[in-house]
Amino acid sequence: MNIGIQLDIDFSLLRFPLFLFIFSFIISIAIVKVSDYYETQARQHNIEQKKRQQQADERFKETQEALSIAQDFYPDFQKLEQHHFLTAEQRLNDWIKVLRNMQNELELPGRLNPRDTENRIYHVPGIPVSKGFKVQLWSSSFDLPLLHMNDFFRFIKSIARQQTNRLYTFKSCSINRLHALNYKWKKSPGKKNLEAHCDLHWYTAEVKDDME
Repeated sequence: MNIGIQLDIDFSLLRFPLFLFIFSFIISIAIVKVSDYYETQARQHNIEQKKRQQQADERFKETQEALSIAQDFYPDFQKLEQHHFLTAEQRLNDWIKVLRNMQNELELPGRLNPRDTENRIYHVPGIPVSKGFKVQLWSSSFDLPLLHMNDFFRFIKSIARQQTNRLYTFKSCSINRLHALNYKWKKSPGKKNLEAHCDLHWYTAEVKDDME
């Protein structure tokens, strides 16, 4: 005996719940995607913020270091400027002025004139040339008229007292007698009897042309 059961289902009643389920599923996926997007953006923003903060901290540190260097060395830089260490022509003029003042103070005969002035690049040991400046070594010579040997020593001592900054140095000096040993110097008391030939050295610095 066969018993058949026939169910009559009205699918029209399930249409709305099914639509609601599908719509909720789509909304859920969209919410997850949007949440993931904003989370990624927030994470990236946080990374960029940390990077900018790190860069700001590094710039602040560099600024503080530069300020510290400036505070420590600027007084020395001012002294170099004051002595025209950064202006070669003015330094030579200063040097000539110092020498002539000493000559006048010691009442030495004649007039002192430096000559054969020349310069060359000087590489400071331990300081790379790429630091942005170049040091120049200058040399010059002059003849100093003297009455007697003691004038020369007085002149050297006077220069040493004046040049406490040691920006100029004597490389060498030689003394020549201008008259015979039996020369009667008393007949011409103001005439030079000796002449010292001296070579000088001094330094200047300037910014390299390709680093300005």
